[in-house]
Amino acid sequence: MELIFKGGCNEVGGSSLLLESQGGSVMLDCGFNIGNGTHPMFTDAELETVNSILISHAHLDHSGYLPHLFMARMYKCHMTKPTKDLMALLLADFQRLQKIREVTEAAPRFTPNAIAAILANTTCHEFNEPWKVGEGNAPTSAFNISLHNAGHILGSAIIKANDLLYACDINCRATKLLNHCEPVAAKTLVMESTYGGREDVLPSYKESTQQLVAKINEAHAAGGCVMIPVFAVGKGQEILLILESIMRSKVIPEMPIYVDGMVKKATRIYRQNAIYTRMEIQRRILMSEDDPFSSKFFKVSESRERLDVKRPCIIVSTSGMMNGGPILTYLRMFAGDPDSKLIIAGYQADGTIGRKILEGIREIEIDGERVEIKCEVSMIHFSSHADRNDLVRFANTVKGLEKVYLVHGEPQKTSELKEELEKKFDVVVPNAGERFKL
Repeated sequence: MELIFKGGCNEVGGSSLLLESQGGSVMLDCGFNIGNGTHPMFTDAELETVNSILISHAHLDHSGYLPHLFMARMYKCHMTKPTKDLMALLLADFQRLQKIREVTEAAPRFTPNAIAAILANTTCHEFNEPWKVGEGNAPTSAFNISLHNAGHILGSAIIKANDLLYACDINCRATKLLNHCEPVAAKTLVMESTYGGREDVLPSYKESTQQLVAKINEAHAAGGCVMIPVFAVGKGQEILLILESIMRSKVIPEMPIYVDGMVKKATRIYRQNAIYTRMEIQRRILMSEDDPFSSKFFKVSESRERLDVKRPCIIVSTSGMMNGGPILTYLRMFAGDPDSKLIIAGYQADGTIGRKILEGIREIEIDGERVEIKCEVSMIHFSSHADRNDLVRFANTVKGLEKVYLVHGEPQKTSELKEELEKKFDVVVPNAGERFKL
């Protein structure tokens, strides 16, 4: 077999690779890089050999280029049910944005029919359920597949294909919503390196929650607003449950928590797939009337211009990197208020508004209007990715591991993680288009 890297090499976004045998191949992820508009580049010959596409999770950097492939031909897709549901939501929103403007010249528009075709050709699988793809063809084209909990977002999976483990993205810590990832035995590991740098040791959820509490209490005392930009899927639900918990326990004062953007729809999908959450969440939903997804603290603005949003309050809104979504409306409203706070809770890709603000820029342009950032800006990590220590521990717990390929990370972070892991393993940082024999 050969491993062919097609995207997500020395970058965060556009993840995709091919696992090729003599009689065919399977594709692992098919992502789009929202930050710079790039995507995996496939030859016609490569696509003709693909008999199945396996999607690890719903985020667009792992699934966003899938509709473009379906514009030309049909494929069999495999994923968990939450991934299918969430991916449908994210792709529909992506397609809507493409109606408004071309994302890039390299990424032509796709149609709703392409999304419908993906969903019609998708088979859902449970975690730890083994199956085969390529059966009925030559024996060399059959792959033994299983999905294992990745702990990243709802339904996210580590993919095991024969003796290869594809762990991109993973979270090695349990969160409010999800259990931590599950390492399994394999000889070859393809692993993310998002937080692989020497300084990427993230605080615990308890420490991060304490920092969040302090900032919210400061803003409330001053009569300000706390703005938290989030990804619609994953980070949004984690932040909402943390806020619900600390407000219910009166660690912070009661105030409206405005939920805006696609977070609302994604949260309904989380609620419908609650069986994939931690047992504590399932019990609250199924055995009592204490549904954390429908908290009395959550509010929705009734005004298109959000004019009914009054301080003090908390705002949880998309987009997570502030390149679009209702969060820009709130920035126009409150970024100039020194008593308000902007809390960045997750990774910000290079070139995004979030990254620029995090790096110190204090004036941005929103729809032609110059907005001065006078509110306090803080980074409080509630990462759904493993940090450096967790990544090293994860690799060390994969039984029988011999070789590691590092993807999904900025070049310096990937290089620094490689230096640590190669003390024990043969480690490769691949470039897009490179082939490796297994």
